Amino acid sequence: MKDEYIIRVQRAVGAGNAVSPGEPVYLHVKKGYFANVTNSLQGLPSNVELIDESNQTALPGLIDMHVHLTREEPGAEINLAPLYLAHGVTSVRDVGSDLQAIKRMRSEVESGAVPGPRIFFCGPQLNGKAFRPGMCNLQKTAEAQDKVKELRKEGVHALKIYDHLRPEIARVVIEEARKFNLPVCGHLGETTAREAIGFGISGLEHLTSLVFDLFNDELRNPFSQDLFQRISETDLDSLAAGQLCDSVVSRGIFIDPTLVVYDRIVRFPALKSSDRESPFIPKILSSYWLDRMGRFTGKWDHQDFEIAKRSFEQLKAWLKVIQSKGGQIIAGTDTPNPYLVPGRSLHDEIKLLAEAGLANEMAIGAATVVAAKALNQTKEIGAIEIGKRADFLLIDGNPLDDIFSIEKISAVFKEGVRYQPETLALMAMEMTLNE
Repeated sequence: MKDEYIIRVQRAVGAGNAVSPGEPVYLHVKKGYFANVTNSLQGLPSNVELIDESNQTALPGLIDMHVHLTREEPGAEINLAPLYLAHGVTSVRDVGSDLQAIKRMRSEVESGAVPGPRIFFCGPQLNGKAFRPGMCNLQKTAEAQDKVKELRKEGVHALKIYDHLRPEIARVVIEEARKFNLPVCGHLGETTAREAIGFGISGLEHLTSLVFDLFNDELRNPFSQDLFQRISETDLDSLAAGQLCDSVVSRGIFIDPTLVVYDRIVRFPALKSSDRESPFIPKILSSYWLDRMGRFTGKWDHQDFEIAKRSFEQLKAWLKVIQSKGGQIIAGTDTPNPYLVPGRSLHDEIKLLAEAGLANEMAIGAATVVAAKALNQTKEIGAIEIGKRADFLLIDGNPLDDIFSIEKISAVFKEGVRYQPETLALMAMEMTLNE
C-alpha cells in the first residue's frame, strides 16, 4: 500500500473534537502517521489516492494492557502474534516474560519478519520468589535498586511487582522507578493495595488485587480454590470498600480488572467442550488450558460454579462504582492463560466492561486512549488524531451503539499499513501447523 492516501469513513471514534458527528470523515495518512483528520476534502491534497470506505467506522488500534508473550505456556510463541493484529490489537503491554525472549520477539515484529502488535514490555516480574521463567527473586533493598536500574537500561517501558514481594521491597522498587519516571503495576498479595497505593504504584493488575484488602485475614492468594467463595462473603458496599475506591481515584491509579479471566473460570464447564479456539490455537496449548483450568476447578461442583458466577457479578458491579467515582479503567486480558485467545479476548474484555456498566465509549477508551495514557504514549497512539501513528481499524457497524460490532473488523492498519484479518488469521494457523 502507498505511504500516502486518504480514506473516507462514515465516522471516526476517538477523533475528539477534530470532526463533527453525522458527517463523513477523511483520514489523511502519510508515512505511517495521521496527517489530517477532517470532515472535508477541502485543504487535502488532490493528487493523493482517495479510498472509499464510507460505510465503515474507524476506531483507534486496540491496546491489550496485560499479556504474556514469551512465558511458559506451551505453544504460545511467535506464531500467535498475527492473531493479535487480526483482531485489531495494534499494541500490547507484556507484563511478565523473559527479558531477552521478549526483546527478540519485539525485534522480529519490528523488522517485519512476523506481523504483530507493537510491543511494550516490563521484563521479568519482580517477586519474592522465582517459580517460573520471566520472574526474579528480590529479597534485599540493594537487589531491588540494582534491578530497577538494570531494567531501565534494558529499555523496559514499565515494571511489574508480583504477589510474593514483601512490602518493604515493593516500596524500594516503586520509589526507585519513580526517579526514572517508570510506571509500576502490581499483581498484589503480600503487599496490600493500600500499601502499594501509599508507596506510589501506578496501576493494579486484576480486580482481586484490590478486593484482597477487604478480606478478613491476611490470606491474599489469587490462586486459592475458595477465591470466589471469599469474594461472595465480602461486603463490597461497605465503608472500607468505598474508602479503598476513593484512594484509587484520588491517587490516579490505573485499574486493569482483567474481567475476562474470571469470565473464563465461571464458564469453564462450557468452554472445555468448545472448539471455538481452533484452528488458530496449537493443540499443545489448548491441552494445557484444559489441564490447568481443570486443576484449578477440579473439586468444584455445580454450587461452586454458581457461587463463582454471583461473585463475578459482584466484581463487575464494584468496578462500575470505581469507574463512576472517576477511576481510570484500562483493558487487559492475561493472554494466553486458559481460554484467552490473542486479540479475541480483548474484544471480550471490552464487552464485559460495557456489561459492567461502562458506557460503550468508555469501554472502548479503556483499550485505546486510557491505555495509551497508562503507557505514557499519548503522543503516539490511542486516538485518531493528527500527528499520531496511523493505527486504526475499519468496522462494519457503530460500536458506540452496539458494542458487539467491535468484532466486525474489515481491515486493520498499523502505522498506515493495511492488513486483512482473514490473511493474518490464516498465517497464524499455518505457523501453528508448522510448529
